[in-house]
Amino acid sequence: MYKLIFVLPLGDADAQRVHYTIKSIRKYCTDYLISVVLDGVKNPSALPVGDDIEYLDAKYKSGGHWGAIWLNQMHAMCAYIDHPKTDDNTLFVKIDADALIVQEGFYQRAKALFNSRPKAGQIGQVYTDSVGNRLVNKGWQNFYHKTLGWRGYKKFILGKAANGQFSKNLSARLQAYQTYANLVKKNPAPHEYAIGGCYCLTQQFVADFYRKGLLDANPFLFTPEFGEDAIMGLYVGALGYTLLDDTMDQGLFAVGGMYNKYDDAFRANPLKIAQRGHTVIHPFKFGYQDNSIQLDEFELADKLLNQTQAQQHK
Repeated sequence: MYKLIFVLPLGDADAQRVHYTIKSIRKYCTDYLISVVLDGVKNPSALPVGDDIEYLDAKYKSGGHWGAIWLNQMHAMCAYIDHPKTDDNTLFVKIDADALIVQEGFYQRAKALFNSRPKAGQIGQVYTDSVGNRLVNKGWQNFYHKTLGWRGYKKFILGKAANGQFSKNLSARLQAYQTYANLVKKNPAPHEYAIGGCYCLTQQFVADFYRKGLLDANPFLFTPEFGEDAIMGLYVGALGYTLLDDTMDQGLFAVGGMYNKYDDAFRANPLKIAQRGHTVIHPFKFGYQDNSIQLDEFELADKLLNQTQAQQHK
């Protein structure tokens, strides 16, 4: 039986770095399947192969449309709900192609956390960063506020939809806006967890999502500004589940704080983060540099995997 089903959305820009991600899963996990969702990949023959990998064509060619990217990964997860090797204890892991598993024990830690919180459906949409600061997320707070007003209404009515979905159907657009508004209203502070490209979901949550008809009856094909990191938590809350933040020492996920996108106070050396016992390091695609070290993404990936291996054999 599968203990872990990894869902890895893959665009053409990730075709080289995904080798590191899959290598890390193979190194540190057992009883797993990797489901790779191909979205605009021009040369799939260059991708890793093996009995532990299944490649699926994306239902929607996203063209960078974030809502479509999220929906593609949900289609992939739901495809395994009734798989004969999926049971009630299977965990689904959304993992980006710029994330690495860096030690053993993912399933054991995740399962123990879920068992300690019976209502939890998700681990990993973080609201603290990897240097311990609370993520205020004022940008997402402002975004939710605006999209519940006339700006959001206008966006749903006039905005460009992925794959031309309902592009001329006004009633469908109105319904999509109302569905979105209801999701946000069911979550009193959705901006607090609107971050995270890697997370873990229970089989029960994914099954509920699928069997309650939410797979395609969703509003997010209309909203290209919505990263999938701002969508998942809405459904977790709306379906009556809670969300666990697990990013501090020994936590499953170390997200953010390891590249130059934010100011220096938010940054942390990913090599040192790995030493704190995290299981997943994300992202590595920006590499890392400070006053004493400069690594591109692949040099960083090599060091993360080799450093952890060296530590485990001390």
